[in-house]
Amino acid sequence: MSAGNATPTPDLQATIKAAIQATGQVAAPTSTPDIQATVNAAIQTTNTAGQAVQATVDTVVSAIVMAIPPTSTTVSSADYYTMTEEELAALIDQSVAQVVVASEQTTASTTQATSNGTVIDSEVETIEVYLAGVEQALAYADELIGVYYDLYGEYATESITALTEIEQELEVIAQSTAQTAAILEQKSQTASAAIEQLNQAAQNSSTTIDQIQVESQIWSQKVQTEIENRAAALQNLQPTEITSGQIGALQQVYEYLDALKVALGDKKISPNELSQITLLGVNSNASLNLQSEPKLQGISGKINGLNNQLARGQWSLTSKDLGGLEASLPNRPPKRPGKP
Repeated sequence: MSAGNATPTPDLQATIKAAIQATGQVAAPTSTPDIQATVNAAIQTTNTAGQAVQATVDTVVSAIVMAIPPTSTTVSSADYYTMTEEELAALIDQSVAQVVVASEQTTASTTQATSNGTVIDSEVETIEVYLAGVEQALAYADELIGVYYDLYGEYATESITALTEIEQELEVIAQSTAQTAAILEQKSQTASAAIEQLNQAAQNSSTTIDQIQVESQIWSQKVQTEIENRAAALQNLQPTEITSGQIGALQQVYEYLDALKVALGDKKISPNELSQITLLGVNSNASLNLQSEPKLQGISGKINGLNNQLARGQWSLTSKDLGGLEASLPNRPPKRPGKP
């Protein structure tokens, strides 16, 4: 199944109007109707016997459901490794929200289709369109979560634990989606015989949607808290090696620069690299601050900025700003004995 197989979005107002006019009794609404109000009006005004009333209600509600287009999901081709941690986390939040909306639409259309005990071909086609939206949204979320694990999985923080719980809920939705899709592939006759299974899959998705919305909010809060905690820890980091001479200070700066270049070679910073590099930066700044030459003292501000970016997961910005630090440095002095 693919979202590309969806039929053009129908005119909602025209569809509902045509369905209601078929009863010969109910006046057409002038704006997008409330489903329950439309049903109530149909029941109150029709003079047809029981089965005809139900048929009218089913027609109206089915028309409304089928006229609402599935939510489109955004599949980006962006280089996720150029994003900051906050930007990637926000994109994951957005992708999970898309899964939620697409799943809600699928659940609603499935429940409506099975409500009268029979699933017809047009209802199967409608649900399949919504299912394609869920599958697309799930794939997008899975892709983004994989990138986050690759970049920050080694930190083994509470945010990673919370993200794992979200991933587990997404898997439940994926299983329910696959179960529904497998039944609908056999078309309406099989679907009508499997209404209980369809309803159970819809119920599983509905329950999971409630859980995943809570977990997503918790995860977002933990990400932000951990970013702030890393930045605060950097502010409390004390130098372990201070050099009073200008050459020694520059040697430390170049050691910091070299270590940073190597670490950014794979577009990410491990916890060990973060600890080692930020300490090299703090040591360099402590030595630079002892120098009388204003140009050297100005370099410490650039190092502070790079260290702060590292702590906040803004590694792509660090890569861009690294050249500014290197361009501001005097010629490289000889390396210190025993240093890389």
